[in-house]
Amino acid sequence: MNLDPKMTYFPDPDEPEFIPFGLAFARMMFAHAQFEARIREVLLSVITALIKTGEVFGGLASTIYTTDTLMGRRVGMDGRSTPN
Repeated sequence: MNLDPKMTYFPDPDEPEFIPFGLAFARMMFAHAQFEARIREVLLSVITALIKTGEVFGGLASTIYTTDTLMGRRVGMDGRSTPN
């Protein structure tokens, strides 16, 4: 593959022709962040609803502990919980 030495392969990003692309990229990134926030909100509400109804982890909602139920328990290196 021969590259043309007269061709500009990496143009200067400060050229005025690139300003609209920079603005479009910034708009796209803000829109993507807003999209991720909506997905996170929906996913969190679905997971919370599944936990409350016991439909998560094959109906093993009893394996989900809150911080109140974990107080006074310690998990060893083998993964078993033991009372303090």
